[in-house]
Amino acid sequence: MELSEENLKMLIDYSNDCSADIRDFTKGIDYSNIFKELDHCEQFDISAAPLHYGSGTASFVDIFCTKRESESLLENSDAYMSVKGITLYLCTIAPLATWGYRERKIRFTHPYSNLTKRGFHEPLMTFLTPSEILSTPDASWENVVKGLSEIVTGHGIQILKKEELNKPLWFDTEIDTLIGDETNYLVFDAVFFWSD
Repeated sequence: MELSEENLKMLIDYSNDCSADIRDFTKGIDYSNIFKELDHCEQFDISAAPLHYGSGTASFVDIFCTKRESESLLENSDAYMSVKGITLYLCTIAPLATWGYRERKIRFTHPYSNLTKRGFHEPLMTFLTPSEILSTPDASWENVVKGLSEIVTGHGIQILKKEELNKPLWFDTEIDTLIGDETNYLVFDAVFFWSD
């Protein structure tokens, strides 16, 4: 998808009014198959949080990927564990994605919350920032990034680079989002927004 002014304005219109008429950019993309493929990838485990936005609206699904080896674990206690990983933002209104390094605390909760291969947990959410785009914990994460990228691009989804997402918007607009800087919007804000 071209990051043209016309296309970005359509995404922004959706951020301000979820009933806005946008082109069906994601026609033919089966997100459930993407989740299944990511979940079965041997290089990493995933934790998807499609409902962590509460009553808000988001243009993306946040998928947290950790290595299967215990080296992802940074800290462990009775109440939570802290892990390092890759956060994948998979846009649900356009065939776009990005990822970056994050550390995340995982709080242990009721057994009917999110079930993953690690057991029952609820992630304590933090947002990916434009400065973290395409960053990794270290070079040993190359196979994780390769597996993640192959699955996402194999479904016709473009992975956006830091230079593309950090570009300031060149037109006047307002975006209903709580993630970025509301005075200096970037392309990132037009594609990956969350509002409450």
